[in-house]
Amino acid sequence: MKKSVLFMMIALGLSACGGGGDDSSNPSNNNGGNTGSSSGVQYPVESVITDLYTSGYSSEPLYALEGMQEWERQFEIIPREDTIFKGKQVKSFETLSTLKSNSTVVNIASSTSYFTITPLVDVGGIEASRLYRTAVENNAVPQSANTGASGVISKTITYGDSRETIKENTAINTWSLSKADTSNAWLCLDNKIDYVMQSKRDESLSTCYKIDVQGNVLDSKYIIKSANNLTFTSK
Repeated sequence: MKKSVLFMMIALGLSACGGGGDDSSNPSNNNGGNTGSSSGVQYPVESVITDLYTSGYSSEPLYALEGMQEWERQFEIIPREDTIFKGKQVKSFETLSTLKSNSTVVNIASSTSYFTITPLVDVGGIEASRLYRTAVENNAVPQSANTGASGVISKTITYGDSRETIKENTAINTWSLSKADTSNAWLCLDNKIDYVMQSKRDESLSTCYKIDVQGNVLDSKYIIKSANNLTFTSK
């Protein structure tokens, strides 16, 4: 995989924001999401995502091996001040991501995401200082769900300019819960990106958080599915 392609994947995977929320603990919602297993163990989906964006998070170094090359990624979610985005009062957070190749820093990427709470809704964001992401559809994220549950968070369009005249890509952003071990689950925020330019290969990016039933974040991982698949995990 060429370094420039990986840099773009890292940058575009930074700011897809969890959205939606309702007053029900039923994990099914109007986007056709499934309810998961019937084990009865419920994990707090909405509150975990909200806490990540309002309280912040710093990952451990995450590693992926591609042939003889070792990649290292570390990211941090930093809450920022409330602001106005597209005429709406919103909250915001910045995501900083550092990418290393064989222990040498090769890229530092930053993005800003805008959202509201009560309910939690993805509004949009700014990626790589020039890409403007706008949410065109939002769905409810449940307060809690079982493993095996999933649903669509939002559909977004990313533009190459603030006037939103140059469309770069469209994306479907989803959440999912899968079993991590006997008492914990992986909460994944997945982004399926379809590029307008045929020269760019469509891709899927996933940022996953290992959580317990109390909503504590225990670990994280990052998955790229494109021409070459890479999974960044802690050691």
